Amino acid sequence: MKTLYCILIIAVLLVAISIPLGIKLRNRYSAAEYKASKHTIIQPIISLSKAHAEAYWNALVTGSAKDWAKTEQAENKLNEYLADDETFRYLEKIYVAGEVDEYVDRRELEILYLTYKAHNGKKELIKETIALSASIEMKFNTFRTQWEGKNLTDNQVQAILETSTDSKVLEGVWKAQKAVGSVVAKDIIKLVKLRNQLASSLGYANYHTMSLTLREQSPDEVFELLDWVHQQTILNYMRSKKEIDSVLARRYNTTVLQLMPWHYQDLYFQKLPKLYNHSFDEYYRNTSLERITEEFYGSMNMPIDDVMRKSDLYSKPGKSQHALCMDIYLSLIHICRCRRSTLCRSRWSPYH
Repeated sequence: MKTLYCILIIAVLLVAISIPLGIKLRNRYSAAEYKASKHTIIQPIISLSKAHAEAYWNALVTGSAKDWAKTEQAENKLNEYLADDETFRYLEKIYVAGEVDEYVDRRELEILYLTYKAHNGKKELIKETIALSASIEMKFNTFRTQWEGKNLTDNQVQAILETSTDSKVLEGVWKAQKAVGSVVAKDIIKLVKLRNQLASSLGYANYHTMSLTLREQSPDEVFELLDWVHQQTILNYMRSKKEIDSVLARRYNTTVLQLMPWHYQDLYFQKLPKLYNHSFDEYYRNTSLERITEEFYGSMNMPIDDVMRKSDLYSKPGKSQHALCMDIYLSLIHICRCRRSTLCRSRWSPYH
């Protein structure tokens, strides 16, 4: 018993002596340990994210069920990696410990921690949301407007909205394009419920709150900002809209009160209707948008030859019709790819 007591006293003395001498016990949650281990965490994320981005790109361009299935598989692999509970707990403890104080490392740790936290829900539930989301995107992106026995692209629908003055034609083509809603409505409602269920399991009120919070935004602050913007702009907005409505009512030979969404010349209300007869399209009609775009960025010493070579710029069956620029991450090199359903119009020019 005396021997055990002596050993204990000696051990306490050794620890007491080691502290002033600067001899520290190994801390698994120190900044040094994080620096040593972070690459083993990050490198697989880069590889899996790149694989998912490329699969997603191919699905958007081809619209094939096979490519959408590959996208789902790639996202599941990325999610499975990010859902590793042991890694999440390690990141959480090192994040809470607060010893990583160098700015870049600290910011990197924050992003890793929040990314893993977002994927820390029930695995089967996450897998179900991924499958349903991919299905919805495929249906939405491959949808084509059926109107008067023809398949119309969004560019063709947009052209009709901008040029026709026949309210019946405008209403018909507008509603035909919006029929995409009925194609995906049930699945979207189901997806909302699944995502809210996932958010609830992680302690959030709903998926919207969770998404904002894990992207380091406060839902209250976001809504306060939107309310402030509304208050600052509402009078000018109403004044401008009154002028626009007056012009459109004359154009369509109707009253302001009878103006409908299809009279505003844009499928998504992303730009102002044309209020004047002049069109900038004529300046681009006999030109190459690719050449103009390359010259535009080249004038700023920003060559985009590689981007153009990897891009897909023209309409094709099944291809998503919405403008997109993807950043595919590979070993610190950013490969940017653009996908547009391009026409020679000012709408798609670099000056627009």
